Formats: sequence, C-alpha cells, structure tokens
Amino acid sequence: MALLLVAFCVVLASLPVTAGAYNVEKQSQPPTGSLSISPAKVEANVKAGDSASRDITLTNGTGGGQTLTFSIQDFEGSPDPSKAFVLKGDQDGKFSARHWLTPELTSINLNPGEQLTFRVNISVPSEAEPGGHYAALIVSPAGQSPGQQQATSTAGSSVLTLFLITVEGNVIQQGNLEQPQVPALSAGGPIDIGLVFANQGNVHLKPHGTVTVSNMLGQDVARIDAPEWVVLPDSSRRETVSWDSGLLFGRYSVKAVVQYGDGSTAVMTASFWAFSWYLLLALLAAIVIIILLVVRVVRRRRRRLEAGAAVASRAGPPGKDVATASSIPGEQPGARAGAAATASPAKEQMPQGNLPEAGQADASAEAQEAGTSVAARAGEPGQSKADTHLPLREIFPSMEDKRIVDITDAETKKLIRTMIDDQIGLARAYIDGGDVAAARHELKEARSAAEKLGLFSEIGLIDDILRHALP
Repeated sequence: MALLLVAFCVVLASLPVTAGAYNVEKQSQPPTGSLSISPAKVEANVKAGDSASRDITLTNGTGGGQTLTFSIQDFEGSPDPSKAFVLKGDQDGKFSARHWLTPELTSINLNPGEQLTFRVNISVPSEAEPGGHYAALIVSPAGQSPGQQQATSTAGSSVLTLFLITVEGNVIQQGNLEQPQVPALSAGGPIDIGLVFANQGNVHLKPHGTVTVSNMLGQDVARIDAPEWVVLPDSSRRETVSWDSGLLFGRYSVKAVVQYGDGSTAVMTASFWAFSWYLLLALLAAIVIIILLVVRVVRRRRRRLEAGAAVASRAGPPGKDVATASSIPGEQPGARAGAAATASPAKEQMPQGNLPEAGQADASAEAQEAGTSVAARAGEPGQSKADTHLPLREIFPSMEDKRIVDITDAETKKLIRTMIDDQIGLARAYIDGGDVAAARHELKEARSAAEKLGLFSEIGLIDDILRHALP
C-alpha cells in the first residue's frame, strides 16, 4: 500500500507539469481573419552541448475552428537580395538546426479566438560547429503543405517563427556593403535608395546605419536612418530607404555608412541626376518667354532702324539741307524754274547799278524761296529753318545719323511717329524682361522726339508708363 501511495503521488505531481507546459486561453478581441504567431524571430546564443527553450504564442483569429500541425524546416539565405530566406523542406540546409528544435506539440485544435502558448526546446549537439544555425517552426492548418516560405495574412495560411541560433566559439563576422542602388535619372521624389549587404562570415549579421544625400553644391539636404536588417551567412540582402525629396534639380550624391558585427563599418557612395517636372516646365516656360522677348526686341529695333532709314532717305546725303536735297511734297516739276522766270523781268527793270552780282542774286532768291517754303510748311509765319530742319541724331541720339530732316513734312512726321511708337513698344519689352534702365532710356528718348514734333498724345502715354510701370 505504501508503495502504491508513493507511486500515485509521483504520477499526480507529474501531471500538472505535463498539462501546464502549454496553455490555451480564450481571447476577447474580435477576429482578425488569420492565424498569428509571436514572436516571428527568436535569437539564442547556446554553447555546444547545452540546451535552451523559448515560449511561442499562437492565436486563432480566423473566426472558425482550426486543426493545426507543427513542423520544423531548415532555412538559409536567398540568392535574390530582395528575399529574406528560402525554406529547405525535407533537406538539411548549409547551416542546419532543424534537428535541434522540438516543439512540445505536434498538433492541436484551436477554437475561434483561442490563444495557445507552448514551448520549443533547443538542444545543441556537443559536436556543433561554431557560428550560425537556422531553422523555422511552421504551424499549418491540417491537410495543407507546410512548405510556404513565410506567414501571410489570409485565413488558412501557414505561419512561422524563425530560430537564429548562434553556437559560441570561432565566429567569423565579415561582410561588405555594395554601392547604393539609386536611379540614374529621376523626375521627382520620393527617391528609393537600395542598400545591399553581403555576409561573408559564418554567422548572421545585422547591419544598420545612415544615408546622407548632398546636392551639387556639396550641401547635405537629407539624412536618413537605415534600420537594422538581418543578413544570413553566405548570402546578400537588400534594405530600401526612401527619401521624400520634393522638388529636385541637378546632381545628387548618396553616402551610406553601415555598422555591423562587433563595430565594423562599411562606407559606399553613389550619385544620380534628378529634375522635377514642375521645375522643368518652369524652366522651359522661362526659356520660351526669353526667346519671345528677344524676338520682340529684335523686331522692334529692326522696324525702328527701317523707319529711321526711311526718314534719312528723305533727307538726302549726310549734312545736306532737306530744302535742297528733296522736292517739296506736292510741288510740280519745274515750279522752281517758273518762279525764277517770273522774277527775271523784275530784276531786268531794276537799275543796273543797284543790281547785286549774279551769284548773290541767285543765293538771295534761293534763300528767300527756302524761307518761304519752310514758313509755309511750319504753318507759323516767321518760323526759322533751324526750328524745323534738324539732324536725325538730334531727334534720336541713339541713331548717330547727321542727315537733316524736315519735321514739318507730313510723310517725315509720320515716319518719326512710327519710330516713337516702336521705342515705346521696345520699352514695354524691356519692362517685361526686367531691364528697367533700358526701358527708361528708350522712353526718355521717345519723349524728347515727341516734344520736338508736338505729339502730345505720345507724350501723355510715355508719362503714364514712366509713372506707373517703372519704379
């Protein structure tokens, strides 16, 4: 009896340990639509020949009962830097640990909203090589292959926890950072910068650091933290950081500084060109406006020169009086000869002694005729020739033309008015282009010419522009 009682107590004492090793609780949270497992990654440093254990939590948030199975697979780094790892299925990986993991359950039924907490034991053989060893615990719905690479968010999908086990000893922490991956040419942000780290050691590394972006003037415009990412031995993995850059213009340099292992540092640089569409459109618009302004200025200047040439052609050769260089508008051919013939009898009736010399008489008649013509054109009896016959450069100093023009001649006056209008248009073009000094020069010269011809409407227009359009 005593022996039976002792045996019963031993069995009774052992039952809570067996039953209490895992625990199932009902959760009050609403269904999430999927299975979930925590933690997603377990790291353990274990000596060869030693053991350890970790607790894992599994929650059924699918909204229906689930029969779940547990399995172990090795995993290793992927040849594709964009993928984290590759499951090996029934094969042993290069850094195998699947034979070291033992979950206390092989299957279980979980009702909706139930949460399971269970233990996974880790037993490291005494002959285990130092460095990293990797295996995954996979929980799958019954009847589904546990070969999925990673957990998904859909109902009925497998979930997993990665075990990264480091066996203490001669651990090699070695790796290098490749040149940052940036676009050769970008039309705007955000800019994705890829950091590829290659692990050349025998244990997983966790690189992390910063990325600095500088403009073409050497000024730092951004500093971005590169979060920690895991790179398995004998593989490469890429981490992407994003720079929300806004408007960009010109050449940019990227400098990546990454720390890994026991304080080692890797530094790599790259560069790229970027032009934001908004800036490109604004630049093209500015170029088009400048071209239009230049064309407008050139056309105005050409018209002004053509008008000046037309006025100068009516004046004759440089330095020659318009009264002798061109005929009076409306004057009939031979009118001057008729006038001279009419004056001849009068001169013949004069006493011989009072007659001037022939040259003086002709000059006197010519001067009298010219004075009469000028006075008639000016409309003001007694107006002098000096007031109505001016060098072209006195009206428009910028032309530097010495030929004399008759400002009372209707055709000449029309041409000069055209030249004044062209100068006003040219001044407006200068104002649009921001050249205030050139605009003011053109307007002042045009106003001076308008004053000489008595063009009061043009004077008022010029004064209005000077008053309101120029500072």
